[in-house]
Amino acid sequence: MTTKRILNGIVGDYLDGTGNELATEMALYQNDGLQVQRFSTNKSLCILVHGLVDDESVWLKDDVNYGENMRRDLELVPLYLRYNSGLHVSTNGKKLNSLLQSLSSPGSPAREIVFLCHSMGGLVVRSACSYGLEQDAVWTKRVSHVIFLGTPHQGSYWEKAGNILTNSLDFIPRPYMKLAAQVGNLRSDGIKDLRYGYVRDEDWNNGDQDALLNNTKTKSNLLSWASYHVVTGTITKNPNNFLSQMFGDALVHKLSAQGHSENDDHHLPFVDEDFCEFPGIHHQKLTSDISIYEKIREWISQPCAPPVLPDKPDLVTLDCDDLAEETVHAASSRGSYDDCKGGSKLVHESIHAGVTAVGKVQRELTSEVYSILSKFCLIAPVVKKVQVVHEASVDAVYASILAVNSASATIAGFAIEEVKKRRQEDGTTVVTYE
Repeated sequence: MTTKRILNGIVGDYLDGTGNELATEMALYQNDGLQVQRFSTNKSLCILVHGLVDDESVWLKDDVNYGENMRRDLELVPLYLRYNSGLHVSTNGKKLNSLLQSLSSPGSPAREIVFLCHSMGGLVVRSACSYGLEQDAVWTKRVSHVIFLGTPHQGSYWEKAGNILTNSLDFIPRPYMKLAAQVGNLRSDGIKDLRYGYVRDEDWNNGDQDALLNNTKTKSNLLSWASYHVVTGTITKNPNNFLSQMFGDALVHKLSAQGHSENDDHHLPFVDEDFCEFPGIHHQKLTSDISIYEKIREWISQPCAPPVLPDKPDLVTLDCDDLAEETVHAASSRGSYDDCKGGSKLVHESIHAGVTAVGKVQRELTSEVYSILSKFCLIAPVVKKVQVVHEASVDAVYASILAVNSASATIAGFAIEEVKKRRQEDGTTVVTYE
């Protein structure tokens, strides 16, 4: 699972776009791994949303488990969102909005929905709320609190630095430098959205995502009835230390997490009373610290009543407890084969792309050398003959590598299917979905 979530964060848009089996599908889960099918009547819910290159395991710590603590102390039912963090934030936001609507069925509305979001997860929730607000989705009316833990509302300095680096490499007129820039720009759409904290489609689809520090962010609305709370950490125990002032919690700067911006359309009007800084707690530790949990509990305990819903049964019966155990096991069995198949495909495609790119760079560099030598009249005829033989030999080598890679991918796919078939013949449960 660790490798899969990291791959989804780094190249999840590619996995999704190519239909690779490693691409994570968005779903809500209980802490025991059962997938939520529908909401339970009149339950107060806390939906915990992970960040980049993570999954729900970031919340399920033995020392401090925010979800289970809220179940015990506040009678909230914790549900954990899993999603492909390499997709655009706005894509995941629309998926979450659709998911919350699709899980709804006729019945009484959930009493309350609380979002607890880490890092990128806060952007995804803001995006979902923005799209839900446009569609007048009923679930948005039940949102009472949204808590952000180190969310880069105004972007991350690391992604800005990455953008500067790739543009600098691309500016250098050497093939291998341009290749390095192209490789750097292969990072996922989700990562690139962290440059300025994009949450809407129109933030990114009207410009070049790889252009140098080109901020095309638009305005997104908050839920006027919900309470928003912000938690930040610092690298050092002294928040006034130079490192903490410069780098915040090591990934997100304090001002970005607070939503501050000189652009009125980008500024988020969070109130100071709903902000709390925890010195000495770095970015990843924000999801499992007892002092942070106590502050979260204090905030959620404060009364915050969302608008009353109309007298019609148009949202939520949701029950997480009626999934058959064998269904989960069957899905897990299927998932292991899918992951192997997806991993094999990704390795094959990566080798193919890498060999092709390196071959192109080598041919360009070789051509430069022969171009210089051919300017000497005495040896020019010989140089041209050597160049033809050399280039043909190089092309043959790379073609051989690509052929072996293709054959290996075919054999690996066949082997995976054979193992799956033999397990089925042996009586091992493997469920195939149409």
